[in-house]
Amino acid sequence: GFAMGYETEWSDGTIHVTGEGGAVDVTMTVGETAYTANGQAGTFETAPVIKDGRTYLPARDFSGIYGNVYWDGETRSVFIIGDTDLDFMVLGDDVVQIDGDGVHRLTLPERYQLTERGQQTAVISSVLGPRTFDGVTYMTVNYDGDFSGKLPLFRLDDDQLIYLTDIYGGAPYCVYADNIVYYTEALGAGAWAPAEHPTYLYVEQLKDDPYSEAMTRVYDVGFDVSKYDLQIINDKITAVAGEEQIPIALEYMTPIASWTSQQ
Repeated sequence: GFAMGYETEWSDGTIHVTGEGGAVDVTMTVGETAYTANGQAGTFETAPVIKDGRTYLPARDFSGIYGNVYWDGETRSVFIIGDTDLDFMVLGDDVVQIDGDGVHRLTLPERYQLTERGQQTAVISSVLGPRTFDGVTYMTVNYDGDFSGKLPLFRLDDDQLIYLTDIYGGAPYCVYADNIVYYTEALGAGAWAPAEHPTYLYVEQLKDDPYSEAMTRVYDVGFDVSKYDLQIINDKITAVAGEEQIPIALEYMTPIASWTSQQ
């Protein structure tokens, strides 16, 4: 089973809780405060109990081993966050940032607020692909669970989300110097949603001011770039998969398409 996002195994009153990659490994016993966490013995303030056929773990005690517990009064939700974790999610009608200091609501531009886009339930809305380049965090927001089209890409500026452009949902992307966005058509939604043009790399030069136009160029790079991560290495856009690195020499390529837009 699962508890608080961790996998649990229960046998004769002994509970074994593990997290992805072995970072969390706790053994405890119903009715006892003693526990072992990654080989280290400790004591809870509250023992696990069985009530109405369900086993209840001491969430605050348990989570305190690895991070912090935060309570969000607006949605009556509990969050368990490691000291160095940084996460983003949709909570009610808001996009929130959750880190070692707690839960912070972020401000979306007016036309991109969840309520104005017909958002009815947080179950179908999500934050995708938060990434940091040169100390700046970017992310896309999926408003309706549809991965077939483009999603808005935002830059995090303090507690504000600044709209930049639209990219394909779940696609690998990279932002260079805060004004060039590289992305592919990979949808990231499983084998049933492959990229229509897996060899295409999109390069968008963002607007310098509200009165200028954004320029998008499309390159056929000759290999399935949609399967790779995109990174800037030695000032060149590079397709990366594990130890494999493929620099993409766009300066020697001719775009197969280009267009301008006001975003």
